[in-house]
Amino acid sequence: MLTLVIAGCSAEKSSGKSGETELTFWTFNGLHEQFYVEMVKEWNKKYPDRKIKLNMVVYPYGQMHDNLSISLIAGEGVPDIA
Repeated sequence: MLTLVIAGCSAEKSSGKSGETELTFWTFNGLHEQFYVEMVKEWNKKYPDRKIKLNMVVYPYGQMHDNLSISLIAGEGVPDIA
């Protein structure tokens, strides 16, 4: 499994709730979505003062990579994690 973490491409986003960080995660595998949603639930239980709101987007394999390339070239719409 190859995971590319895009750090520094976008500013930390807050949903307005104290201590909550909003992250956008793109993947091409529905199992990744299930795994990370569960991990965020565990994180939020363990660290209720630093909650994460995870926005998961599952794309078909080729489309995800195309969308990622387009977003990087355009300099906008880049997910926090892909």
